[in-house]
Amino acid sequence: MKAMKSTNLPGSSFLGRFPLRVVLTIPFLLQIFVVVGVIGWLSFKSGQDAVNDVSSQLRSEITARIEDRLNAYLETPHLVNRINAEAIRQQLLDLQNIPAVQNYLFNQIQQFDTVSLIALGTENGDYIEVQRYQNGALNVAVEDASTGGNLEIWATDADGNRTELTNTVENYDPRQRPWYQAAAGTGTAVWTDIYPYASDQTLAISANQPFYSGNGELAAVASTDLTLSQINDFLRSLKVGKTGQTFIMERDGALVAASTGENPTGATGDDTNRLNAANSANPLIQQTANHLVEQFGNLQNISGSRQLDFEIDGQTEFVQVTPFTDERGIDWLIAVVVPESDFMGQINANVRNTVLLSLLALIVAVGVGILTARWVVHPILSLNAAAQKMADGEWNQPLPVNRADEVGGLAQSFDRMAHQLQATFNSVQASEKKYRTLFEDSHDTIFISSPTGQIIDINPAGEQLFGYSREEFLQMNARDLYVNPEDRTHFRQQIETKGSVTDFATIYRRKDGTTIDALITATVRRAPDGTIENYQGVIRDITAQKRAEQQRLRLVALEQELTLARDIQRSLLPPNAPQWPGIDIICYTQPAREMGGDLYAYYLLPENRFAVTVGDVSGKGMPAALLMSISLASLQTIVQQRLDPEALLHRLNGTLSTYTRATGQNLALVYLEFTPPNNGQSGTLWAVNAGCIYPFVRRANGTVEMVDVFGLPLGVDTGSVFDYRAGLASLDSGDLIVLVSDGVVEAANHQRELFGFERLQQAIAGGPGVSAKDMLTHLQFQVNAFTWGNAPHDDMTIVVVKV
Repeated sequence: MKAMKSTNLPGSSFLGRFPLRVVLTIPFLLQIFVVVGVIGWLSFKSGQDAVNDVSSQLRSEITARIEDRLNAYLETPHLVNRINAEAIRQQLLDLQNIPAVQNYLFNQIQQFDTVSLIALGTENGDYIEVQRYQNGALNVAVEDASTGGNLEIWATDADGNRTELTNTVENYDPRQRPWYQAAAGTGTAVWTDIYPYASDQTLAISANQPFYSGNGELAAVASTDLTLSQINDFLRSLKVGKTGQTFIMERDGALVAASTGENPTGATGDDTNRLNAANSANPLIQQTANHLVEQFGNLQNISGSRQLDFEIDGQTEFVQVTPFTDERGIDWLIAVVVPESDFMGQINANVRNTVLLSLLALIVAVGVGILTARWVVHPILSLNAAAQKMADGEWNQPLPVNRADEVGGLAQSFDRMAHQLQATFNSVQASEKKYRTLFEDSHDTIFISSPTGQIIDINPAGEQLFGYSREEFLQMNARDLYVNPEDRTHFRQQIETKGSVTDFATIYRRKDGTTIDALITATVRRAPDGTIENYQGVIRDITAQKRAEQQRLRLVALEQELTLARDIQRSLLPPNAPQWPGIDIICYTQPAREMGGDLYAYYLLPENRFAVTVGDVSGKGMPAALLMSISLASLQTIVQQRLDPEALLHRLNGTLSTYTRATGQNLALVYLEFTPPNNGQSGTLWAVNAGCIYPFVRRANGTVEMVDVFGLPLGVDTGSVFDYRAGLASLDSGDLIVLVSDGVVEAANHQRELFGFERLQQAIAGGPGVSAKDMLTHLQFQVNAFTWGNAPHDDMTIVVVKV
């Protein structure tokens, strides 16, 4: 007989708990509830539609007002930058006249009350800024030749005159600042990231625009700051329904501003971390941010204005989230959230009245239903007795199938159901056999355990993974396998709360004591009454993957440490272009690895004498970097002792030898002192060399001379036995002095040919003599063209001086 489809209605298992007389009253109740319910639902739906429409308009209007205010507010700093760039271009503003620039910026910031800072940084390292503080005070900060490379911060009077030096930042170079590099790197107007002011932790953002000279070279970067507190004030002034809120956040969730007045820096004491919207103290903002992340997976995925709704403690909240971007790098999200309860008070009252009317109709319908049930139920009772026997497994139980009424139809249905149950039973047996095969053959561990942890079953893969036999497992508790028993507690909490877990990470202990990193994916199996019978799941061994990831993280951490050490090492070297009167000097160094061993230094000596040195520490990497740092510090101290060049190298050799005896390293170094030509009289060059490349002198007529001086490297015990004899050379106006480390002459191309002394001398002879920088650029080009992308194997340092 063909099996009949199940005709169970939704809720039939619940209704089956009641007598048939009661169940038959349902049609009468439904008649009342359908009519009343439809009317109530239409009323409620109409009210909800009106609420949705009003809330949608409100959210859109608030969002539009915020966008208008942001567009106007954020355009101001770029307008200021354009004005300043145009003033420079039209030569209305002379970047060399720092006092005039200061007065100009001081007057300008008073014309734009929304900006907090206006600044100009030049390519030669000068810097001038005017900053407005929260109390309205204006300060001036200056870094130029007069400040010795330090940034001086001055309080001012009402006319912009400097009155009191309040702070000094040593060795300040605007070209190394992120805002300068961002504008110089993009070549166009750009925003910085949001950052807190050090003075009061107020959030600010900087607009920056590069300015190029007539020959296309970068001349300066104009910078204007905005504090974001005014956006906070504007959001607080908006009325968003009765209790609604609005806030602005970045794509990573960091809060920019909020209508609650909450401090978006999240500053507590010395902690200045940005406050994430998901951690806001305002529950509405916090839950809204969490819902957006849950809805879109990542805030980066929000590409257009979206209107959403979600629930907080059973209350619906209406949300509109809108991206706010510009071509200069702003990428924020505007969120407006309005509780549905702000509009639903009257609608809920109408629903309550509808419920009361439904209850009255129900009482009437129950009375009518009881009378109808008595008339219908009696013929079915006889069929019920036969059906109970069939439920006990007596599939061939005779039924009154010869009746032509509904009861006869029901009997025929039971007969067909019996055949269907038999077929289903056979199918279940086949499925169980298939499951057992999968269970036994799986390469992953499959387990069944009780909620208390008793292991009910485990497949052979589990025996192999843990080292226990199945019999041993059946006597164990799952908690005994965990390295941290609290993991078992957390596992139970998650699986019983959610009904399943996916990739729950934990660490197990094998029988031999070794540990296993594993992921558990499991589900709860419940009894018909809802109680938990057992957990069924799969354990996947990820020990190898975990260790590989740990190794990768260690390598990443090491690389970060090497990068930091390299930056610290570079900071020990002096600026590459000192401002010496009448002397044009440029320095360049490039390590072959993250950290190098090359060094350069220069010193302004008494009696119009100048000193320049280039050194090359043996080896590479961290050991070379350490000796390089020691050498620079030692040389700085010895130069101040006013020794002649020969005695200076002897003294430095003795100092370094105490360190290099243990490391086996040495330092090759060439040291020059010179007086520039003056009033038609030639200058003099004194050179001493300790194992480094000979110094070169490129005459104004293009000829190249090599100062022939040599000695053993410093730090070698025998170095002090031999004298470091000084070589002399005359210097005339326009001559160039060139010092290089061996990384230049030993630079190799893909055919392993070295650049060599001959090519170096030819490159110096053929280079431009206009300036030291031009000669350096020419030498860099010649070396790079020769090596053609071949990675350098040694550090490379070049110093060029024009007298």
